[in-house]
Amino acid sequence: RATEWTALTDAFDAAARGRAQLVLVEGEPGIGKSTLSDAILTHAKGQGWATAVGCCVEPGLAPSLWPCIEIVRTMVEELGPDGEANPLRQLVERQAEAGFTLSPVEMAGQFVHLLDQLGDRPRLVVIDDLHWADRATLDVVRLVLERLGRHRVLVVCAHRPPELVPESLLADALGGLHR
Repeated sequence: RATEWTALTDAFDAAARGRAQLVLVEGEPGIGKSTLSDAILTHAKGQGWATAVGCCVEPGLAPSLWPCIEIVRTMVEELGPDGEANPLRQLVERQAEAGFTLSPVEMAGQFVHLLDQLGDRPRLVVIDDLHWADRATLDVVRLVLERLGRHRVLVVCAHRPPELVPESLLADALGGLHR
């Protein structure tokens, strides 16, 4: 996987220099997307990067925005005890516990605000199984990517080809993610 690894490390280096990056890792089931994601996570941790992982699950198995909830929980933990007062933590906990639905625009704005609170430490965010993402998750990911600007963030999303996943919403969202 030399070609794939080079693409990932090039994006890693660009993000380290302050240019947020998105890498989409597409492949058939079982081909090694998660293994490749795990390798870049190990690489990032070895370089002192903060990391967070969110996994999409099959429809109906988790609340809307589930991978975003997982990622934000990890990031809010970095704030320490003062993180309890963080408005994003409160919104995410309400989402997870009571089925409260956040606006994708609100979630994206608060996510970037959280990045600002966490400082300039480079960060790797991995979203696995993006082919199972709900509409709100895809909207939040796109909106966050539009707002990352000069943050030192690499976002890696692994997914199956959308045509292999019946009722996947990813096919329609890929154009926006590429932009």
